[in-house]
Amino acid sequence: MEKLLELRKKIKGKKPKFVRTDIHKKKKLAVKWRKPKGRQNKMRLKLRGYRRVVKVGWGSPVAVKDTLKSGLKGVIVKSLKDMKDLDPKKEEIIISKTVGLKKKIDIIKKSKELGLKIANIKNADLFIKEIEEKLSAKKASKEKITKEKEEKKKEREAKAKEKEAKEKQEKEKGTEDDLANKLEDEEKRKKEEKDKVLTKKE
Repeated sequence: MEKLLELRKKIKGKKPKFVRTDIHKKKKLAVKWRKPKGRQNKMRLKLRGYRRVVKVGWGSPVAVKDTLKSGLKGVIVKSLKDMKDLDPKKEEIIISKTVGLKKKIDIIKKSKELGLKIANIKNADLFIKEIEEKLSAKKASKEKITKEKEEKKKEREAKAKEKEAKEKQEKEKGTEDDLANKLEDEEKRKKEEKDKVLTKKE
């Protein structure tokens, strides 16, 4: 197994980067492999001085095709269910990139219990510590924002109550003024009527 892994390392070291024809001429072309199909295509004709074409021989040995550098088989894990029947002597887990932080912590803790190695995390303890700090900071900031929102809401409610009270007072004042004006008008009218009666008698 070790010899095969060394052989794979040598092959991968010499392996060129396979890219499509005229990638250096046009910026819009994506840096990936496309089989050359043109009749006069120099890459397809495998002429000297042109880029290499994908062919048999650059692949790794079949026995170590799915194995990692450690010599163990890599298994992609997306949830705790995927870790049920794994053997720590033969398999090593790779946590999927689609997994969230909380689930990642659970997977790491479970892998510690089962004695499984994680291929894409170097130091699991440090990683958990960093994530927990990040989550606690996030929680604290969330609580702070909610507190500020509640305080602002209370202020708005208090202001609205003050406004209502002022409007009520103004309305009451207005009704009092109207009553006073009405009484004055009635008194004036009565006085005018009395004056008319007196003038007539004379």
